[in-house]
Amino acid sequence: DGTVLAASHADPATMDSHRDRPEVRDALRTGAGQSHRYSYTLKEPFWYRAVRIDTPAPAILRAAVPDPSLPPLRWEATTVGMGILLLLAGGLLMLYFERRDTRVREEIRRGIQAVAAGRQPPELSPRLPEPWQRLGTSIDDLNRDFQEVLRRRDREREELETVLENLEEGIVVLDDSLRVVRLNARAESLLQMTGSNWKGKRFPEWIRQPRLLESLNGAAPPSGELELEGSPPRTVAFHHAPFRIASTGEAYRLLVLRDITEARATLRMRQDFVANVSHELKTPLTSLKGYAETLQEELPPSAEPHTFLRAILRQTERMQALVEDLLTLSHLDHAGAGSAAAREPVSVSRSWEAARQEVAEAGDRKGLQWELSLPEEDTLIGDEEWLKRAWINLLDNAVKYSPPGGRIRITGRRQEDTLVIRVEDSGPGIPPEHRERVWERFYRVDPGRDRKTGGTGLGLAIVKHIIQLHGGQVSAGDSSLGGCGIEIRLPVRAD
Repeated sequence: DGTVLAASHADPATMDSHRDRPEVRDALRTGAGQSHRYSYTLKEPFWYRAVRIDTPAPAILRAAVPDPSLPPLRWEATTVGMGILLLLAGGLLMLYFERRDTRVREEIRRGIQAVAAGRQPPELSPRLPEPWQRLGTSIDDLNRDFQEVLRRRDREREELETVLENLEEGIVVLDDSLRVVRLNARAESLLQMTGSNWKGKRFPEWIRQPRLLESLNGAAPPSGELELEGSPPRTVAFHHAPFRIASTGEAYRLLVLRDITEARATLRMRQDFVANVSHELKTPLTSLKGYAETLQEELPPSAEPHTFLRAILRQTERMQALVEDLLTLSHLDHAGAGSAAAREPVSVSRSWEAARQEVAEAGDRKGLQWELSLPEEDTLIGDEEWLKRAWINLLDNAVKYSPPGGRIRITGRRQEDTLVIRVEDSGPGIPPEHRERVWERFYRVDPGRDRKTGGTGLGLAIVKHIIQLHGGQVSAGDSSLGGCGIEIRLPVRAD
């Protein structure tokens, strides 16, 4: 804007703007300018020479020589000398600005490094030019935001640590090579790793549990139970699942451990109680039935007590069926998952035909039509008696709920290494809202109807138990015959 910043022979504050001086105009336009004119400030003629200094804020350096001191024939030498002086002065000024900018850049660099390291950046000098001051202010704002992010991260990490350390379940985080990344206190206690330097160590080096290691390596299901040695021994249920960090794509595995020792003990007590009570009831029920049958034989056919005796016999037989089902469930509970009573080849078609023969008489009384289409060559590995019991329970239900003259269809098909068996009937079917719960013990879709047909409420629970013991699944759905469709999926072995 032409403001005089410094002058050797006058006070800059008293001098007006020099932007319109000829040599200044030329220097701003072309980089250099000169003129010969009268100086109203110093009241005498001067030779002027001006050059532009390219700094962040462009400046003009001007030199002046009084006209009387210059001989006419020495003008070129004087001009060269003035140019040299101007170049030296310009070089010194550029050196000054360069050193100042270098110092500022170093301060900015240290400030950015401090922010990146999470430290408070040093304050910038208040004498810096306005652009550098604005940059320093931006760095301070960035540092405040970054510090807030760090505080929030630390707070969230502390909250997560508190939650993990107070969980009832043991939590183990493993990387893709099964090295321990994280372990909470409950997991340390359950796995007896308290005080160990476990971080970064491979999990298989610490844990001698083949079933868990097979599961982690994909050779067994992701859920199961462990029997851990100690005082006292503990039963621990486990489940694991993979996950990835979204920002890095790194793969990890989360392992959850839950102590079920007390729950298992309670379950065993309940199973033992049911088994013991059922055994104790068998003898008096047998005796009661025998007395009722004896009285029926001794009394005349027309005697009125026959009505009461028939009712006693029906209820006794129902109680005997209930006790038998309770004992069966108790036996299955004690067998344990995946360990049926026997492991032998079982022909699918022959076992179903044998089960059909067991209920054929009841089906014939209702005039039911049978359709049996099962692959002859397929063989299951398991307990033939248990499987036959499951088939009988399913067919018994189909016979009970099919109307007179109805149809029952049993079909099977292969899906790779799985045999899919469907049992369909033309009865009333099972409403969708009940299909998940019909496998529960004592659950009845229609309690009144079930009691009239003599059901105990345990038949389908027994079926589910037996199928699961053989590594299979069972579900209820619709049937193309209009009634209920039961689907069974079991691993199969071809002969």
